[in-house]
Amino acid sequence: MICTVSPSELHYEDVLNTLKYAERTKQIKTTLSRNKYNLEKKIQQYGGIISNFKKEIKNNTKILEIIEEQKQTKMQSQVHGTSSLIN
Repeated sequence: MICTVSPSELHYEDVLNTLKYAERTKQIKTTLSRNKYNLEKKIQQYGGIISNFKKEIKNNTKILEIIEEQKQTKMQSQVHGTSSLIN
C-alpha cells in the first residue's frame, strides 16, 4: 500500500488516520485455496433437481388437465340445462 501524507500541522489528524489505516492494512494476510468441490457430485445433484422438476411439471400438467375437463363438463351440463328450458 502506498499512502500520501502531508508535512503540515494543519492536516495532523488526517495524516495520523492514514498511517493507522496503512498499518492495519499491512496486517492483512491473504491465502489462496483451491476449490475442493467435486464436479461429478454437483452434476448428479443438479440432475436430481432437474428430474424432480420434470416430475413436478408432469404432475401439474395432469392436475390442469383434470381441472379443464371439469370445467368443460360443468359448461356442457349448464348448456344442456339451459337448452332444456328453451324446449
